[in-house]
Amino acid sequence: MIPAVPILIQCPHCNLKYVKRSILSGNTFGAQYWSDGKMDAPMFPEYPKVVVCKNCQDHFWISDMNKGDRFKEKKYRKKGVYELEFPTIEEYIQLLDENASLKV
Repeated sequence: MIPAVPILIQCPHCNLKYVKRSILSGNTFGAQYWSDGKMDAPMFPEYPKVVVCKNCQDHFWISDMNKGDRFKEKKYRKKGVYELEFPTIEEYIQLLDENASLKV
């Protein structure tokens, strides 16, 4: 796996800063496949598509975000930028209850 340069994004509701990670190259060697279509591959990590903000508790889609400036990893650690995290099962259920038309 070759990581890409992280991208700084902000919550559209409260402007809390997050770091969006991605990869330039990955592979599926040693991947584990599940009957529901999920794939766990150590060299091809999965990143969240929808996030619940830690500050305002509102959700936003990563694909809808305007990407900020690219920045070096050491620089963002000093600025109080948070890692994107997958929603919990309870948060996913709440999102589905609020909006039954969510697309993944």
